[in-house]
This record gives sequence, C-alpha cells and structure tokens, in this order.
Amino acid sequence: LYVDPANLHSGLEYEISEVLCDGHNVTDVLNLSSRSLKTQLIRCCEGQIDTVVLGSSRPLLLGSDNLQTRTLNLAVSGGTLYDVIGLYQRVCENRSLLEPLERLIISVEPWFFYHDSSLNRWKFFRRDIDNWKNKSPIQVPFISFHKYFQLISPSYFQASIRELIDPSDTGGVEFTITCDKQNKHMTYHADGTIEYSEKYRSITPEIVELRVREDMTTAQHESLRNKSIDPELRQDFDRFLKELNEQAFHEKKIEVVLLLIPFHPMVYKDNVVKSKTPFLEEVEALTRSKAREFSFMVVGSYDPQKAGMEHMDFYDGIHLSQAGLEKFLNLPVEHP
Repeated sequence: LYVDPANLHSGLEYEISEVLCDGHNVTDVLNLSSRSLKTQLIRCCEGQIDTVVLGSSRPLLLGSDNLQTRTLNLAVSGGTLYDVIGLYQRVCENRSLLEPLERLIISVEPWFFYHDSSLNRWKFFRRDIDNWKNKSPIQVPFISFHKYFQLISPSYFQASIRELIDPSDTGGVEFTITCDKQNKHMTYHADGTIEYSEKYRSITPEIVELRVREDMTTAQHESLRNKSIDPELRQDFDRFLKELNEQAFHEKKIEVVLLLIPFHPMVYKDNVVKSKTPFLEEVEALTRSKAREFSFMVVGSYDPQKAGMEHMDFYDGIHLSQAGLEKFLNLPVEHP
C-alpha cells in the first residue's frame, strides 16, 4: 500500500498553478509542495510583474495589495539561501518574467547561514544550485527528484501540522477555486501570497503566547543559539548579491531590497540572552554591510524593539500578524 498525503506525486501543483495564473484563488488544499508550486507559477507567469519576493514563510504575506505593485511572491516555507538562489535561477529562465522586473525583495533569514539537516527542502533545486556553483548553463528539469525529500523532512511535518485539514472537512475535494481572499482554510492567492486559516488568524494574547512558547521548544529555535556564520554559506551569499548587483548595473536596473523581519520579543530575547554568540546580531550586521557595499536598500531589524513590534504583532514566534505586517511596511527604508 502506498500513501501520499502531501500530494507530491499527483501533479496537484501544476493544476493549482493554472488556476492561480488565471487570476483565481485556491483553498481547501490538503497539502502541496510549495517549491513545486512556485516553480510552476514561474513557468506559467505571463503578466507584467514589477516585483518578485523571495525568502522563507516569513514574507509570504507580502503581495500586490500591500506592496501596491504587480508582485509575484516566490517565498517558500522553510526557505534557505539555496531556495532563494534556486528560485531566482528559475526566474532568469523566464525572460517574459525577468525583463519587466523592477524590484527584487529578499527576506534574509538567520538560517541562511548555517547547515541544518531538517531544512533540506532546498534540495528540490539541487541541480540549479550545482549548476550555479559550477557556473554551468541552467538546466531546468520538468520534475525534480528532490521534491520527494519533503516526504521525510521533519521541518515539512512541523510546518504542516498547524494548518492540518481533516479530509472530511473539505468534502474530499483536492482544492476549491474561490474569489475570496480569506477562507476557513489556508488560501493561496494568484500573486503567490497566502492567507492563513481562519483559526490561525484568530488570535488573543494567550493564544499568541502559547504558540510562541511552542515555537521556542522546536529544533529550529534551538539551532539559532550558539551558531556562527558558516564560511561556505557566507561566500555563496556574497557571490549571489554580487551577481545581482552586476545584473542590476549591466543588464538593467533592478532595485534590490533586503528585509530583516523581526522575531517575537520572547524569541529574540531568549536567543540573545541565552546564546553564547551574538548570531542574530552578526547576521543582521552582515546583511547591512553587504547592502552598503552593493547599494541595496534595507528594511527592518530582527530586534522587535528596534522595529517597533509588540506581542500582538505576531501570529507566533516568527511570523508577523496582519497588524504587524502593516507596521513593518511603514518602517523607513534605509538607503545606501
């Protein structure tokens, strides 16, 4: 007996991408591979896109409505540096998407700079990364074997459990097409953004604190402590930004914005106080240094106090609520 509860073998992402590219929204999805879906969105995107967003799940709410630009959000849950690089290589393969591009927004995360076996979903883009490292022509396979790493990924399970849907709750359908942007279950929007489920959006101070404390027991939270910046990953980060800078000046002017999305106050304090190394501060300092070097813009800070964020500006330990997102978008842009 073979069971695939995540629909990783079904081509579901292809079907959903076609619906999204037609301008509709989708909900009641039991689960899917966000990397496969975003790759399919790049493939079928034919409209004029001004802005592309890259990163982890933390910037997934940034889209056309709140950025007031024609945006394609390519952020993915558990996103690492290699997800960002891999997805951007795919963007470069679609000239109709790349040519009108004016702005690239990258949410820089601390886990971009250390290796973690639980954050292995980037291997969906293994061939892209290998080609990039070897400076070979990009070869985009129609199906990536590394899609199936999600079946055994602990981080995939953790990321999915809070949005778990009982199949009987959807009437057995694979997904529902809707014009509504908010629904009972998580909703995938035409611009690549998401809207959390009704249950997850409904927060009280007590619910937020409970979620934050749960987050602080996870392996990912623990791994933020006592880390140092990995030399190989720093080198790849430097190279990627340098290539973006060269592309911006030699092919066309693409505005690059680096985001430092704050963590919940309890999470940030726990990491800063209990960590033996100032890892979050080091990553933030490195990001600002590179922004100055390449004349990129920076918005935000990992430190919630500096960013003006409070308890109810978060859904959990690492994700901004809609209220927090509005405050974040009103932070000053730091120009080089």
